Formats: sequence, structure tokens, C-alpha cells
Amino acid sequence: MTNVWKTCFNCAFAIVQYASRIRTELPLQDNKDASRTLEKVKEIQQLGNLTKTASAIHYVLTNIFIPENGPTIKSKKMIIVLSDGKILGDPMNLTNVLNMPEMKEVTRFAIGVGNALLTDPEAVQEMKDIADTNKFFNVSNYAALDDILSELEQSITGTNALDDILSEMEPSITETIDEKVWVFKGCLAGCPDCSLP
Repeated sequence: MTNVWKTCFNCAFAIVQYASRIRTELPLQDNKDASRTLEKVKEIQQLGNLTKTASAIHYVLTNIFIPENGPTIKSKKMIIVLSDGKILGDPMNLTNVLNMPEMKEVTRFAIGVGNALLTDPEAVQEMKDIADTNKFFNVSNYAALDDILSELEQSITGTNALDDILSEMEPSITETIDEKVWVFKGCLAGCPDCSLP
């Protein structure tokens, strides 16, 4: 979040944690004070047990990416799913969620973490299904996320990636990048009101 805010001063994040339950940890509108927001994120206690990835993505589409929470029609929406295991105990079907009309304008990233996921072909396929082409990353453990941070940052909101993002948008709306949302194994974050300098 700190790195994103260096290049996107008006970006806002939402964080939704998911496991056996799904809950909003940080609403999109709760980004006015950056230092307070970062402290709030650091205080999140991780949930455990199940892995309701499909339900979490559905929750983002129907509870976070809605006008009442800040996104506009011109919003650029992104989701990053970070998971260390395959879907478990989820009543929703991943394919059905990914095919929802609300998903049409959403750029999707996925990060698989650890051997439990990366050695399970079914789990890897789930992550690849979630991610758009060339937007699947994998790391050996959570500490190794630092190794891909720069690449991921550039792919999403980093200085170099800004041009990529703009090239995907209609010329009439290149003045603003309004929304980026990241889904993690346990959390989901987003950027709904990015204004380019």
C-alpha cells in the first residue's frame, strides 16, 4: 500500500479477509489517513480453517465494487488472489463467479504460495483460472513475496506499469485510474480512486 501510494496519491484500498468466514477489514472509504490505515492493516488477525476463495471474490464483486462504496463506471478494477491452498469448504463455484457479468471489467492477478499449493496441480489450476493471461505468480513461501513485489508492483500500479494500465483504457478516461482491488488468502485490497499526476 505504501509503495502504491507513492505513485497513486488518491488510491484507496479495501481489505477483505476470508477463510471460514468472509469479512471486510478495511472499507474503500477508510483511507483518509494513510498512517492510520496502515496501522489498521497491521492489526488484522488472521482467520483460519477453510479457504472460501470463490465466495471471497463474489463478495468483492457484490459488496466492495459497488457505487455506494466508491467505485464509478470509469473505475479501473483489479483483484489479486493470494493463496497457499486450494479452495476448501466453499459453497460457491469458482467458474460461476469468474463468469459473473460484474467480473467483465476486472483485471485479475493470482499468487500461489508454498509447496502445499504449488505441488497440487488442481490448486495451481485454480489460481491460473483466477488470473488473467500472464498474471499468475508463484513463490515458495510468504517471506519470498518480497522477491516478486517489484515485478507485481510494476504489473499493477508501479511507475512502469502505469503505462500498461493506461494502454488498456479508453483514451477518454486515461486521466483517472479509479480502482484496484487485491484479494489475498485472508485479505482483499483495492484502489478505487487513483488520479494520475
